[in-house]
Amino acid sequence: LTFHRAQDGDAGALADGSVVFVSARAGQNNIWRLPPGATNDAAAQQVTSSKPANGEVTLAHGVRHFSVAPGGRHAAFVVCDTLYTIDFTGAQPRTRPVPVTIGGDTAQLDSVRMNIGGRAEEIALSPDGKTMAVAVRGEIFVRSTEKDRPTRRVTESAARARGIAWSPDGTALYFSHDDSG
Repeated sequence: LTFHRAQDGDAGALADGSVVFVSARAGQNNIWRLPPGATNDAAAQQVTSSKPANGEVTLAHGVRHFSVAPGGRHAAFVVCDTLYTIDFTGAQPRTRPVPVTIGGDTAQLDSVRMNIGGRAEEIALSPDGKTMAVAVRGEIFVRSTEKDRPTRRVTESAARARGIAWSPDGTALYFSHDDSG
């Protein structure tokens, strides 16, 4: 349907028989519309006019990820860091930003604070005395002997780890693990 020298793509059919697509024909990626029955892109009409705030023409700041919903009445797209919907049911398409709030993945936190001092089952000090390994509840943790240093978890499984021993040079930590039964 289109033969313009600009990049055209992400086309979708609307309920009225027209075709919408993303094109950089005006210098910036925007949504364009071909009326029902159009046989070439001379009839294309620009629907959106996204422009970077600083006035630079950069394709990365135009319409991206354009997708027409089944039934052809609505679509969604992204400009910069904002998600939009567009309603094609009226005489003029209506664009609306969609607020998106994303919470943290609390099931996989990078760190958890817990006091394990009174629950240590085993402790092994490294040969240089600067690092200690601790077995608590079947898991192995290491930390510096200096005050206010973070503790790092070494194991994480349903199996039990124990029998901590440092290599003579202090570069490796050995322990037994009943992961295989």
